[in-house]
This record gives sequence, C-alpha cells and structure tokens, in this order.
Amino acid sequence: MIISKLNVNSIKSIILNTQTHSLKVFFRKIYLWLIGLYICVVFNEFIKRPVDFFALLLILFGLLLISSKNIALLLLAIKKSISLKILLLSLFVLSSIFIFSTVTQPFNLDSFIQFSAQYSIHIGLGLIALLVIPLNLESLDFLHNSCVLSLMLLTLSDAGYYLFQILSNLDVSIGFSHRWFGDGYVFLTPFLVARIMSLRRAIFSNSSENKTDFSVNNFHSPSKDKVLLLCFGLLTVIVVIFSGGTGSRSTYITIFLELIVCLFFLQNIKISRVSLKKRIFKNGSEFIFLIYRFFFTFALGTVFALGIIYLMSMISPYLFSSAIDRGLRATSRIENAWIPGIELITASPWFGYGFGHQIWDNAYSTLQSKHPGIINLGSPHSWFIAAGFFGGVSAIVAQLIFVICLIFLLLRVTFKSYAKLIFRKTEFFLNSEPSLSGKKEVSEIFHTSLASVLSFIAFYCLRGAVEYTIYKYISVTLILGVLVILIWGDRRFKKLHLA
Repeated sequence: MIISKLNVNSIKSIILNTQTHSLKVFFRKIYLWLIGLYICVVFNEFIKRPVDFFALLLILFGLLLISSKNIALLLLAIKKSISLKILLLSLFVLSSIFIFSTVTQPFNLDSFIQFSAQYSIHIGLGLIALLVIPLNLESLDFLHNSCVLSLMLLTLSDAGYYLFQILSNLDVSIGFSHRWFGDGYVFLTPFLVARIMSLRRAIFSNSSENKTDFSVNNFHSPSKDKVLLLCFGLLTVIVVIFSGGTGSRSTYITIFLELIVCLFFLQNIKISRVSLKKRIFKNGSEFIFLIYRFFFTFALGTVFALGIIYLMSMISPYLFSSAIDRGLRATSRIENAWIPGIELITASPWFGYGFGHQIWDNAYSTLQSKHPGIINLGSPHSWFIAAGFFGGVSAIVAQLIFVICLIFLLLRVTFKSYAKLIFRKTEFFLNSEPSLSGKKEVSEIFHTSLASVLSFIAFYCLRGAVEYTIYKYISVTLILGVLVILIWGDRRFKKLHLA
C-alpha cells in the first residue's frame, strides 16, 4: 500500500502549514470563516434564496483556493479506509443518479432550480470546503461553535417572528407557521448539548488542576466557562420550548431522544481497561448500576419533557394540543403520501422522476385519476421514498449505503474517543471524574463526532422516515464528519499536529 511507502518526511511535506503568512493561507482562513457564516444562516428559511446564491459564490471562490495538500491528505485517508471509499463512492453514485434523472426529464426550469437549491450546490460546497479549509482541530472547534451560533440565531429569529405575529394581531397557532423551525432545532440541538458537555468537562479539568497546582501559570478561573454553561443551559430550555411551538410530533420525539442520549453520556460512566464483558460477569452489581443509570436518565428526561408539555399547553393550547391529540397516528400520511409515493416508484423504478414540486404534482395527478380519494400533501413525506421518486430504486440503495457508512464511521470515532476519555487502569469508577490532563483534543473529537452522528440520525433517519427532509444540510454533516474521521483516523497525523 502507498501508506506503507510514505515515510515521516514525505508526510511532513504534505502537512498544511498555517504558520506561514502566504496570501493563499490567509484566504483559506477567510474561507473557513465564510463556511462558518454559511452554517449560521443555512437553516433559516426566511433567507433561503440568498443562502443558495451565497453557497454558489462560495463554490466559485473555493475553486480558486483548493489546496494540493488537502487533496493529498484526503487521498491518503481514502486509501486507508474502505468505509470512507464506499461512503464517497455511494455519494458520487447518488449524485450521478439524481443528475441523470433530472436532465433526462422534459426541460423544466423548476426542476433544475429545485435540484440545485436542494442538493447540488450545498453538497458541492461541502466537498469543496474539505479541499480548502485547514484540516485541523481548530477548524473543527470553530465549525462546532458555528453550529451553536446558528441555533442561537435561529432561536432569535423564531422569537422575532412570534413578536411580529403578536404585534400584527395574528394567531400563532393557525397554519403551523413555525413548523419549519423544527428542522434547525432537530439538527443543531446535539451540537449545543455537546458543547455543554465539553464545558462541564473543562470546568472539572480546571478545578482538578487547581487543587494540585497553585502556581500562577497553571491557575485558571473557570468562571467564564460556568457563565457559558449557564447560558447554554438556558438556551437548551428555550429551544425545547420553541420546538413545542412548531406543532410537529416528529420534532418533539427526535429532540426528546437527542436529549436522552446526551444526558446518558453527560453522566460520564467510568470503566477500566479490563474487558467490560468480563467485569459484568465477575461483578453483576456494576451491570445493574449501569442499567439503573440508564433508566434514571430516561426518567429525568421524561419529567423534563412533561414539564415542557405542560408549559406549552398553557402558552398555546390549541397548537400543542392539536399535535398531541393526533398521537402517533399516521393514517393520512400513509394513504396520501407513502403508498402513492411507492406506487410512483414502481411505475418508474429505474430512473425516477427528478427534482421539482411541479414534477411531483404532475405525477401525483395521474394517481388521483385512478384513486380519486387521495389528497396531495406536497411530498412523499419520507426521505427514503423521496430518494426513490427522484432517482428510482438505485437511488434508494445508494442513499442507504451512504447512510450506513457515514453512521458507522462516526459511531466508531465517537465510541473510541469516548473510551479513551473514560478508560482507567484502576477499578470501576462510577462516581468520580477521571483526570482530563492532556485529553482536550480527544474530548473535542468525541463531542463533535457525537453531535454529528446524533444530529444526522435524528434528522435524516428518524425524522426523515416520516418527513421529507431536504438534502442540503448533509453538507454540514459531511464537512464535520469527514474532518473528525480524518483527524482521528491516522495516529501519525495527530503526532504531527495536523494544520
């Protein structure tokens, strides 16, 4: 393999040198900031058209800044990882199918606009960004913070919209006018909670160091981190409350599950280097305690959710109760979206129909002539059925492979980095914090990979199973995910401090 032939010097020659003051390095840093700005605004539907043009401009600008060193590092990672090969190949196949199915349809301007706005521009930007931005932990931390800032801006936009409706004497419960905010809340909440987890870890790390070293250089007051932790905690409560105003059951369920998972990791269960399986059989009490902690987390999250439900029922009784009263029934969605969508796929299984609302409406009208009772809901209301409508059965297969590979790669990094944070050489530590000295890099990788995989599963796999979720947000997961995988994947890169 080519990796075995590369010596340390050859690897050093392709490491990005951000310390040099060349003009191109400066513009690449500017490009990273622009990508952060893109993340901050891409979830806001009020400005979706300007964001699409902004993404196109970033692609054109990025083409001038592509780094040969980034290409070399990415090729090295791809050659090393079979899963990464399959991931990128499946994305290429999926994109090719969508392009072919769109261009082979009778010319329709709306179809090309929808394909560009929902898929090609944003996915293309994600790939270009990886060829331009510095591939290091600083970039990862900056983009993670951009996701948190994006959630803050989205929450402010939601609050401003409520204020506008109140001042205009409009009923906020009519028409589910805040429903689209649920996309951003579901996608971005894991990044906020992961930042809370990292702040909590940093506070304990600083306090532990201060207890053992009282020198001036090592002493650091965690007051700033505590203020941020309080602010982020309040923001989490506000996000959950505002998510109740969306009137979307899928938003309620996915955010609840996201918080449960994050709360479980937040408890920092400690295990030793001894095999967990062996210790479970040697000491059953530890296994029982793990189960107890899990159910305690679930109960705590349930109580919190019930409190939010009660609060929302007081603020907007009709909006919230109308969503809750429907329960988990999806009869209308099954009869009017999923079954018709599957029937349309079977009618054109090879190439699908291409992108565009008009194409969906035209295809659906042919079904209405056969089944007069069905009602057009505007989309298949399922991310995977939508893929089949756009590009046929082959698109569903390619998308499924892409999803499995991405989740596998991110989960592997998540659990390996988590294990590295909590493993101890001594006994089972269930009630004490481990020493975090020298583990800040691993902590950043863990929290970002956890947020990325949780965000993707919640938004595309869970919510996407019952809603049509647009593809353009994959660009954010793609940038963060590949960056995490690349930094964690090769020990030699970490030793040489990727830049």
